[in-house]
Amino acid sequence: MNTSILTTAQNVNLSYNPASLGSRMGSFILDWIIKIAYIILVSIIISNLPIKDSYFLMSLFFLPVMFFSLIFEVFNQGQTPGKKANNLKVVSADGRPTKISQYILRWLMGVVDFYTLSGAIALLSIGSSLKSQRVGDMIANTLVVDLKPRKKLHDTAFVKIPENYQPQYPSAIDLRSEEVQVIKEVLQNRHDNSFQLTTETAAKIESILDIRKETNSRDFLRRVISDYNYYQVKEREALGYYTNSGL
Repeated sequence: MNTSILTTAQNVNLSYNPASLGSRMGSFILDWIIKIAYIILVSIIISNLPIKDSYFLMSLFFLPVMFFSLIFEVFNQGQTPGKKANNLKVVSADGRPTKISQYILRWLMGVVDFYTLSGAIALLSIGSSLKSQRVGDMIANTLVVDLKPRKKLHDTAFVKIPENYQPQYPSAIDLRSEEVQVIKEVLQNRHDNSFQLTTETAAKIESILDIRKETNSRDFLRRVISDYNYYQVKEREALGYYTNSGL
């Protein structure tokens, strides 16, 4: 179920899929399989070394296990190997880039979430939270989101570009597909707050791309989406994704 759960500083709601409890458990188990394999390998290596103080050396080698999730989330944009395999990612709940301090907070709270009551706290908080957050996420103001692409074409960033299309905003290529999907959802919104939401979204896009709109907010956002798709096609053509056969 898709839920608008991120709110930017401009009060623009960004739609993300919160990661399910099952996918998060699968990621956690996969990460632990990797850690256990590492522990076994290091233990074998150290036990065969002619070193007296092997316990001290072993403790040094085991530090990566202790800091496993923190290291990967900080240096791999919010993804441990388990999360990456399941297309999950840690993001900031306010829609801004995730800070190192947020990763550290959720890592520290992992002691409470996973190792108190055998992980029951994490299971209960994720299962009962509206945003599928464990305690560490709540304190660090983070979310774990599902990056799997949506199945329906109209729910993706794709729009059809007419022939001989002339783009206006080259920086539109810098947008992420998730952001373009949000713009499409804003344009499809027909609620009472649609005008305000469209205006705020346009202002946010102007800020992100460092551009200024030359028309009303709705036409501006349509143009940005079209420009994004135009440059996506050009980029794929340059990389050889398309052939003269049109396949």
